Amino acid sequence: MGQVPKDVQDEVQKLEETEQQKQWMALDSRSKLALTTLPQLLRIIDETKNWNDIFKDLVMDKFLIQEGRSISHLRNTICHMSDISDEETDRVKQVMRDWFRVVAP
Repeated sequence: MGQVPKDVQDEVQKLEETEQQKQWMALDSRSKLALTTLPQLLRIIDETKNWNDIFKDLVMDKFLIQEGRSISHLRNTICHMSDISDEETDRVKQVMRDWFRVVAP
């Protein structure tokens, strides 16, 4: 079983509590994994024990994790329907192609 950094656990716990306070919104209860952000997921994958025990054979190249980090800053821009440059769009597409080529050939 992999390990999740303590600060990531704490952040997800806070999100769970926030979701409980918003029960009036009729959101389905979501798992801890569903509440985890992309940067947090990349940190979990990059933890040395997790990388060696779980993800090394699946992802194969730690460079992809760094590439994932390089595009994660675009999350708010994309999710809030803001414009991003063609260059950034191309970067996201290339990183996703690299991930899928390696992880899901």
